[in-house]
Amino acid sequence: MQLAAWLAQASPQFPEQVTTSTLLQNVVYASGTVGAIVILAGLMLVDVGGVRRVNVFAAAAEKMIGFFIGFAVYFLVGFAIWNWQYYVAFEIESPYWQAIKDWWLGGTFANDFAQNVDPASMGANLNNQQIFIFFLAAFAGIVNVLLHLSVTERMKPAAYYIICVVAAVMSSVLSWMTWGSTGPLTNQGFHDFFGIAFVYLFPAGMALVLVRRVGARPGMYAPHPKVPAYRSYNLGLTTVGVALIFSGLPMVILSCLFFFAPEQYAVSVTMAETSVGVAFNNLGSTPSA
Repeated sequence: MQLAAWLAQASPQFPEQVTTSTLLQNVVYASGTVGAIVILAGLMLVDVGGVRRVNVFAAAAEKMIGFFIGFAVYFLVGFAIWNWQYYVAFEIESPYWQAIKDWWLGGTFANDFAQNVDPASMGANLNNQQIFIFFLAAFAGIVNVLLHLSVTERMKPAAYYIICVVAAVMSSVLSWMTWGSTGPLTNQGFHDFFGIAFVYLFPAGMALVLVRRVGARPGMYAPHPKVPAYRSYNLGLTTVGVALIFSGLPMVILSCLFFFAPEQYAVSVTMAETSVGVAFNNLGSTPSA
């Protein structure tokens, strides 16, 4: 009797939050997170294989520190910023501040167990949302890695780390604006599939500015007094890195879906029509006109 009473007290208050169907969705989003880590490993190998032997350790260490700076900043407040759009869409009172309170690192929804949160609140599908924090935080870190790829061997670490903090905040704001079903630019007709705006175009734009300031790698394209010949560390590692990047992409693409209701349907975060099979096959083929 005591065991039965304990189990009754410990049973979920909202079991619909942890059904088999919702747990399957959790696996989908978790696979995307694994894919992001695989892509990170690929990017690291691409760079490590291409830098000069003397700079291998420094290049790898700086990228990993930059990754964790972006990861930590997004965990701290970035996901809360991304969620602004839904708090506005559902007409929550003081939507921006309430989203911060609910989803910053110490927020209620960021730390509660899903079965203890009423799905009628903004905590619906809480497990999915909490996994998405890790997923998007990983890509905030990857943004910083992409930035470092453009300035490898040419930027002081302290300057790069400061840029990492700023980039993490800016990519959070851009994710709110462009990546989601109710973001400001989405409502204007801008459809950002796969996070192209805040994960790829954003660091590419910053890279164009940074490269003009720091110039090309010494000895890469022309003789240099201190670097007469540019000899990369191991191009085989670069090849393995490219393969890892393409291995992680399908898992990430699969997780770029929103499940509107268990056992019903899923759409991309841009509200565009989608199909898992077609999304996978688009990796290896050029879409027809």
